[in-house]
Amino acid sequence: MFFEGTWAEALEKAKTENKGIFLAAYASWCGPCKRMANEIFPLLSVGSYYNDRFINVKMDMEKGEGPQLAEMYEVEMYPTYIFLDKGGKLTHRSLGQMSETDFIIAGQTAETGLGYYTLRDKYRSGKADPIMLYHYAMRIEEAGGDVAELNKVANLFLASEAIHAISPEDLHSFIMKVSYDDRSSAGKMLLADKESFIKQFGQDAITNKIFQFSADRIDEAVMDRDKNLFVATLEYFSSNTSGTLAAELKQKLELQYYEGIGDWVEYAGAAEKYLAALNQPNWQAYNQIAWNIYENIEELELINKAVGWIEKSVAMEKNYYNLDTYAALLMKAGDYEQALVIADEAIAKAKVSHIDPKETIALTEKIKAKKN
Repeated sequence: MFFEGTWAEALEKAKTENKGIFLAAYASWCGPCKRMANEIFPLLSVGSYYNDRFINVKMDMEKGEGPQLAEMYEVEMYPTYIFLDKGGKLTHRSLGQMSETDFIIAGQTAETGLGYYTLRDKYRSGKADPIMLYHYAMRIEEAGGDVAELNKVANLFLASEAIHAISPEDLHSFIMKVSYDDRSSAGKMLLADKESFIKQFGQDAITNKIFQFSADRIDEAVMDRDKNLFVATLEYFSSNTSGTLAAELKQKLELQYYEGIGDWVEYAGAAEKYLAALNQPNWQAYNQIAWNIYENIEELELINKAVGWIEKSVAMEKNYYNLDTYAALLMKAGDYEQALVIADEAIAKAKVSHIDPKETIALTEKIKAKKN
């Protein structure tokens, strides 16, 4: 499925065969990239569609030609899918792990003239009609484009008569995709008709959307160190949501604030409430919080509490990352013998998982120095 030559050779082959180009931009450490490569790219339907229409290139953006192309095509997250026409002009961009159907739709979007870059060019040259604004706003969201431009484009569409040309369900779907804060037209429309959105998408989907709005406000509270805005945001979130997911996400907002302002004692207290509120406990959440405490807190009581949390993470899924955190916390707690044992286990896990354990090797030397 994938072309093996250089990027210049791929561009030339596209011209010769009168095909577009598809670039799957990935990094070796990216889990979703690996899942796409193992589960989606090999599918017969995917191969048939993409091989017929594109010269397909898969490239590690941290090696060889990758860094140069990553800068040229503004690749900032992985996986990123870049589409170009036969002349090498950008037409579309999509992001992230996708289903078989959505991945094929991404290719079709690039071919129809409704791709992200194609519509961006038309919009910025003043040639976008209201229906084109609808499609462009959707593409900005899918491509991870500029949020300020997304808000502007969506606002223009929602202020036009063209909103009556689509069904209420499609309008709601559009609003769900393009609303990033409650000060935009889309955000205001969602909150004004919240019950209709809950009926169409479910309570949890709306809770997540309002969490997104609230997280944006928390960022402002952190930037301005505004405790009143923080408290008001928690009240705003609680008044617009309900259910067990809402309880979990409210605690996540507290974590976000205290981490942002660097109040690590309050962070530890909020972390305990957050972990207790998790609907689906997972090793990543326990590991991230334990690591934050390792890096920022010296109080032995809180370090020991973090040791308990990382032990829960390891019990859920033992891997290099949480074993490394475990060893670091044990060192900080003064249990050097056990810290060395866990560090050695982390290094062994890293080797099996093809991960560079240099950080843990350095930690081991640090533990030995403290022990002696």
